[in-house]
Amino acid sequence: MRSRAREVYAHLVDVGCVFDGERYPHGEVWLTPGMQVFFLPDPDPDGEGGWFDAEVLDDNLKDRWSGLTVPLPLRRYG
Repeated sequence: MRSRAREVYAHLVDVGCVFDGERYPHGEVWLTPGMQVFFLPDPDPDGEGGWFDAEVLDDNLKDRWSGLTVPLPLRRYG
């Protein structure tokens, strides 16, 4: 299963996360509203903004702040 990257980014911003501005070789550094650091891998490209592996995304984001429920409330695509 996978999640559309633009939907993931929109959701993260909606819940108060911000891109830290830093990149590492295969992704980005983000901050939660409580200023916890998490890493978001680069999405797999597809010409429309890309895709994230939904399970990897859930693994990266679980237990980050109170109120976050995994799996994320995002549409999953086969």
